[in-house]
Amino acid sequence: MSTSNANFKNKCVTQVNCVFCGSLLCTRGMKAVLLADAEIELFSTDIPPNRTVDFVASCYSTESCKCKLRDIACLKCGNVVGYHVVAPCKPCLLSCNNGHFWMFNSDAVSTLNRLDATGLNLLLWGDLPELEDSDDEDSESPSEEECIRVVDQPLTGLDRVRSHMRGHPPYRITPSQSTASMGPGFQRPASDLPSLGAIWEV
Repeated sequence: MSTSNANFKNKCVTQVNCVFCGSLLCTRGMKAVLLADAEIELFSTDIPPNRTVDFVASCYSTESCKCKLRDIACLKCGNVVGYHVVAPCKPCLLSCNNGHFWMFNSDAVSTLNRLDATGLNLLLWGDLPELEDSDDEDSESPSEEECIRVVDQPLTGLDRVRSHMRGHPPYRITPSQSTASMGPGFQRPASDLPSLGAIWEV
């Protein structure tokens, strides 16, 4: 992970929620953009969100990037909310990136900016403790007393996303359905495959 870089230390720490069901996905998110297209924003985290998402289908790559990706879906509602960079390609690793391999699509999540212990200032990545290999998302969950500030995401925008995404079979699994049961025949539509680099920058 490369949050020691000054560029990343000053980034706000965000809580990421599923836009479809409102469930918590991670408490250690960072706003980022794709290397291949700075106009595409997303959110990333350095902690595997093992208790909130699960893998969907198999790995895939894009035409312009050789990173191996795998989609992740919300465990509560089954909607795809992002992807995991299973194996980053060398060009992406050599580019400026934050070292995060878990990505959330901006149109599939809502976010909250976390505040520090005083409740007066935004919590920055430079204020977070360094992670150990054994750390998971639970160890970074905010307490009930922690103040959280909602960032701009209009309700009308959320409604449009829900209306557009709800009920798409290739992007839904039931919370109790295991990824393995999807079988080799489960594939993402070719038209929906991203054609941009998978790694990110600030």
